[in-house]
Amino acid sequence: MRESFFTTRTREEIGADNRAELDAWIDERVSALVEGGVDPDEARRRALEEFGDVAAAARYADGEDAAADRRVRVFLWIGELASDLRIAARTLARTPAVTAVILSTFALGIGAATAVFSVVHAMLIRPLPYGDESTFVHFQPVENGVLRPAARYSAVAIEALRERTTSFVVIGGVDMGNAILMEGDPEQVMTSGFTTGAFDALQARAAIGRTFADSEEGSPVVVLLDGLWRRRFGADPNIVGRSIEIARTERLEVIGVMPPDFRVPTYEAAELIASRNITSILRNPNSAQVRVQRLFARLKPGVSVHTAQADVDRVMGALQTEFPRWFGGIGTRLVPIRTAVAGDARPRLLILMGASLFVLLIACANVAGILLSRAMARRHELWVRVALGAGRRRLLRQFLAEGVMLAIVGAAVGIAVADRGIAALRQIVAPALPAGTVFTLEPRVLLFAIATAIAVALIASLVPALAATRETATGLRRGDGRTSASRAARRMRLGLVATQVAVSIVLLMGAGLLIRTLHRLSSLDVGYAPEHVLTFRPFFTRSTSAEAQDAFHASMYEQLRSVPGVVSVGGGNIPMMGQSTLTGLEIEGRLVDRQRLPEVRYTTASDDYFDALGIPLVRGRRFAATDRSGAPPVAVVSVTLAKQLWPDGDPIGARVRSEPIRPWSTIVGIVGDVRSGPVDAPVPSLYTSQRQDRWPGTSPVALRAEGDPTALFAAVRQAMKRLDPTLAIVGLRTLDDLRRSTPPIAERRVQMQLLVVFAIVALAVSAIGVYGVSAYATEARRREFGIRMALGASQRHVLWLALGDGFRVAILGAVVGVPTAALLASRLREMLYTVAPFDPVTVISVLGALILVVLAASLVPARQAALVDAARTMRTE
Repeated sequence: MRESFFTTRTREEIGADNRAELDAWIDERVSALVEGGVDPDEARRRALEEFGDVAAAARYADGEDAAADRRVRVFLWIGELASDLRIAARTLARTPAVTAVILSTFALGIGAATAVFSVVHAMLIRPLPYGDESTFVHFQPVENGVLRPAARYSAVAIEALRERTTSFVVIGGVDMGNAILMEGDPEQVMTSGFTTGAFDALQARAAIGRTFADSEEGSPVVVLLDGLWRRRFGADPNIVGRSIEIARTERLEVIGVMPPDFRVPTYEAAELIASRNITSILRNPNSAQVRVQRLFARLKPGVSVHTAQADVDRVMGALQTEFPRWFGGIGTRLVPIRTAVAGDARPRLLILMGASLFVLLIACANVAGILLSRAMARRHELWVRVALGAGRRRLLRQFLAEGVMLAIVGAAVGIAVADRGIAALRQIVAPALPAGTVFTLEPRVLLFAIATAIAVALIASLVPALAATRETATGLRRGDGRTSASRAARRMRLGLVATQVAVSIVLLMGAGLLIRTLHRLSSLDVGYAPEHVLTFRPFFTRSTSAEAQDAFHASMYEQLRSVPGVVSVGGGNIPMMGQSTLTGLEIEGRLVDRQRLPEVRYTTASDDYFDALGIPLVRGRRFAATDRSGAPPVAVVSVTLAKQLWPDGDPIGARVRSEPIRPWSTIVGIVGDVRSGPVDAPVPSLYTSQRQDRWPGTSPVALRAEGDPTALFAAVRQAMKRLDPTLAIVGLRTLDDLRRSTPPIAERRVQMQLLVVFAIVALAVSAIGVYGVSAYATEARRREFGIRMALGASQRHVLWLALGDGFRVAILGAVVGVPTAALLASRLREMLYTVAPFDPVTVISVLGALILVVLAASLVPARQAALVDAARTMRTE
């Protein structure tokens, strides 16, 4: 076997050969002329003249020979590669069990990384359908120096920014709502209102029909998104021009359908787009300052974000001076559209991507360890190859060929695993991603999987190749016939497994911290009892009078209370559903600046509302049947509100009102505080009687059940159908489900579930590695154990000796893994709740689990060591 990869000539050798050939031809011609009687000098001159330009001929010959040589090298390379791949395939086929373990490990690592990358690609890499992202910005409100991603802008702010800034081509406003679509069975659909210029800012065009014209501001026209068009209208190509019925409004004309990939930014759940009339909102003093719109803008050519930010700051500063009550402390920061769309998902996705790469690192280390063990077992084969003339480069090439084979098969298996993993991820991560996020095995994701498979396979095969060929070059060439593994190879194997253990500790620590956080959030006192509570919201599909609403609520509560298994029924704001509103509160007898009224959460409630939700009564009374329309208005306040506004007095009997146009209400009771979300602080709350203080339409309903509330779904639907067949029932679910779906819990649950899966996979792969190290060490020391037992060592002593390698690996992994986990856990700080990044309970639990896994993985080979036949060992010696 030759040392070089290709048995061909270099360019210098080609030039020398061609020059020698030309010189030989010229010399032969000179000799012929001299034999004919020509003077030697004249003969050489004539020979050169006959030949022509020797240098040009040499260059031409060099080029032709070099091209031919390249073709030969390509053919040789292909032939040798095919030969190497055939040998690699036969080598892998000779050990099917080991190859299956390697490919399974490959598949897990590549599949996990590719599945998570598909989500990262969809959220952070794939181009957005909004034209040039570099000129498209989102206005993000800042309140007292703190970014408020969920905050919005009023019509006054929109008008001021449009008229007073000079940095933008167009500024568009977008809001979110819902409507009851009456085409077929009534269904609630999420809607979005677009102001004039919103479609231009998004650079979005309809796939069918058109978008709004400037003259159609506030007109009864709508644009459908592709999903709603296909689901409710059967992808009717003639939908443009058709009018559709929306409950409690005039019929709306469909003028267009958006492309399949279009989503309303930051309101991705919207399925129908209506036109908003900012002019009419500005004419109404009660709505002009209500913040409902999110703003997007397109920068003018050549205008930087920094320049536009200064332009917006100037306008917002002027609004703070003109309207201190509405704009005091309110600013704006321009952020890229990608940041606005990704939101809080970006750091969480990067954490998951890091976790999946950790799993890939463990897979790589595990495969490298397995291949190293197999390379040590092939030392006799390597010795034979060296004896036949193979150099180290030739041996390395053979190992790399095996890596290529593993990459080809591993990529195929890994992509299949990734496909199933993506399907599972769609179910798991949906609550933590914007609605409509689509991630698949698209071309870039496939390229990532293939590139990852190639890189991991080559790295995993190169590490044992270098170790094995180094031993071959040193030990085997000296004729060491015992072919025992070197200390360096053993250390490398232990290091690879220790790396797996360390990475497993990092993943287990992350999963443990999130488990602890979820436990804290789930056990947090939110001020009400969500267990055994069913909630939904009925929607009127036609306009009703105030008297009809009262009659409807009375009949609805009576019907629902008659359902078997229902304990109590209440109506009013349901925590986490966002039906209450913040308002200023005025107290009778106190002189206050109406510009600085204390803000409270205000909602109306039925008589049994507090019982249904389990909100405790602290003092006074709840609403009663005597609190009817026409009776003196009454109110109930929360404990926090009572302490804030009456720190040294008794609020019961005091009179309050939220607006000058509303009547004074007498406080008759104090109830416990309620959190709007699991991590929100209690908000001072004011409750008014539903019969005395009507909100338009219907309010959410809460039913407390004796047992499992999900068993009441069908009965509740039937009761509501009997009450009014035209009613739309929206959001029928348990309060526990609603609570678990809130972002603070849902997002952490997604992170926890995936980290737990990754940690379990990592721990399982590490256990395999520990088992391999222990089994190999036991086999290598079998003779030593036999001699020890022959000299009087007990089985227990040998057992502990055999367990040593496994525990040394665990200790080394813990020494590296625990500090690394503590360092990386600080990145999780924003996702933790009342749990420190270096939580002692989590650390102790992780190390305890690690000890158990290492003990279990090392025990089988250790028991085999303790059962070595000492007599047979001595006879062989």
